[in-house]
Amino acid sequence: KQWYQRRVAVKNFFNGRFDEIGMWTKATGLDMNDANDMHFLGGGHEAPSPRKNTLSGTRLRFGIIEDPPFAFKNRSKECLNNYGSAKCWYGLFIDLNNRFAKDVNFTYEFVESPDGRYGSFNPELARYTGM
Repeated sequence: KQWYQRRVAVKNFFNGRFDEIGMWTKATGLDMNDANDMHFLGGGHEAPSPRKNTLSGTRLRFGIIEDPPFAFKNRSKECLNNYGSAKCWYGLFIDLNNRFAKDVNFTYEFVESPDGRYGSFNPELARYTGM
């Protein structure tokens, strides 16, 4: 199948196995099952309280590259010179990020990798490239 026809399962690891807790497709976006399907460390269905909302009110910056089905660029005129805006991207990563941002109460922006690559260490320049 082509990447645009694929379904991507969202899994939760609990009790030694992976359970499907949601599904993403390009056509439908993220569809998560009931919150009771998700288990956190310790077996509960709620995020552990010491970590819950620690990002509340925080603005984050995420490095991003176009990498279907995880991230696609919105090629509308509005987005041509504005790829830092979250509304100018879509895909599995964006849908998951939107869900987490809503649940944990943070905002974010994207910083596109200047060379369009994830990056690696360049020993000749003694620095990292990409993101």
